[in-house]
Amino acid sequence: MKLGVFCLLPQREQSTPPEQVFAQTVEQVQLAEAIGLDIAWFAEHHFSNYCLCVSPLVMAAYVAPITKRIRLGSGVVVLPLYDPVRLIEEVATVDVMSGGRLVLGIGSGYQPYEFERFGQTLDDSIDRSLEILEMMELAYAQETFSYAGQYYQQPPTSLALKPVQQPMPEIYVAGMMRDERMRKRLVEKGYVPLAQPRWGPPSIMVETRREFDAMHRAYGKSEADVRMAVLRWLNVTGSREESLAAADALRYTYRVALACRGGYQRMDGARHREIPAEGEPTLEQIAEYAMIGDAEKITDQIASEITMYGPTHMCFSVGMGDHARSMRSLEVLGSEIIPALEQRLGPLDAVGSPGSAAAG
Repeated sequence: MKLGVFCLLPQREQSTPPEQVFAQTVEQVQLAEAIGLDIAWFAEHHFSNYCLCVSPLVMAAYVAPITKRIRLGSGVVVLPLYDPVRLIEEVATVDVMSGGRLVLGIGSGYQPYEFERFGQTLDDSIDRSLEILEMMELAYAQETFSYAGQYYQQPPTSLALKPVQQPMPEIYVAGMMRDERMRKRLVEKGYVPLAQPRWGPPSIMVETRREFDAMHRAYGKSEADVRMAVLRWLNVTGSREESLAAADALRYTYRVALACRGGYQRMDGARHREIPAEGEPTLEQIAEYAMIGDAEKITDQIASEITMYGPTHMCFSVGMGDHARSMRSLEVLGSEIIPALEQRLGPLDAVGSPGSAAAG
C-alpha cells in the first residue's frame, strides 16, 4: 500500500497569481516528501483555470532537484495531444533528471474543449493513445525501433537517452477501460488502473474492484495480480463550517470537470463558470463521502476502504484552494492519520496488497 499527493493546481479565485499556485504546490510536495508519502502527482489540462499545469513532465522536472526521495508522477499525460517521439524522449529525459523517480500516468483525455483547440478529436483518442503507448514500449525496449500504425509512422530511430528505470517507468492508466484492447494490454503488461469515486460514496469502488478482478480473470490472471490506485479528496477540518467549505471546493472541481466532459462548459476567457451538475449530492453528503473532517473520521475511512476494496495506492488531493488548510491536512496525515492506520493495520507496505480486498 503506497500513499501519494495529487496536485491539480486550480485557480478558482482570479485574484490568486499563477506563480503563487505553483509555489504553494511545491511547498505541498516538499511536505508530502517530509511526511513519507511515496508519489507526488501532477495533473494536465489546458486553456482554463481548472488546472494551471499544462505539462506534468515539466512540473516533475522542476520538482526533481528540490526533492530527494518522493517519486514524481504525471497524473496524467494526455497522450493524443503529444507528438509521440517527442513525448518518448521527454519521458526518458525526466526519468534521468529525477534519478529514476518518474511514474508515468497516461490517459486518452475527456475534454472536447481542449481537444478542439489542439485540432484533435476524442473520436479516435483511444486508438491514438494505444499506438503511442505501443511506440513507447518499442522505443525503450529496442536499440532501434520503427513503427507503422494507422495514425503514426516512424522510420528506424535510435534514442540517445533512455529511462533509468528499465525498460520504462511504472505505468498507471486513467480511463480507457471501456476499450477491450486497453484492458488486455493493462493486464498483460501489469499496468496499474487509476480510479476515483468522484463525489459519490466510496462503496462505488467495490464494483470497480470487481470489474478489475473480472478483467484479470478474463485474461488468465488471478485476483492476486490486481493492482489498483484510487484518487481521494482529503481535507482535515476542525468545524462544520470548514468541512462545508472544503466540500464546496470539491463540488466546484467536479462541476467543472463534468461540464467539460459533457461539453456544456461556459467560459469567460480562460475561466470556467460554475454550473451545477444534474443529480449532484448536497454539500453535507459530499463532506460525508469524501475524506473531509477530523483525523479520526479520515483514519476510519481509509482503514475501511483498504478493507472494502483493497487498493494498492491511494493518492490524496489536498489542494482545495486553501493553502494553509492543505498544509495542515498533510501535517495531520503524517503525524496522526498514518501512525493510527499502522497501529490498526500494521505497516502500510504490507496491507492493501493484491488479492486482499473483500470485494469479490
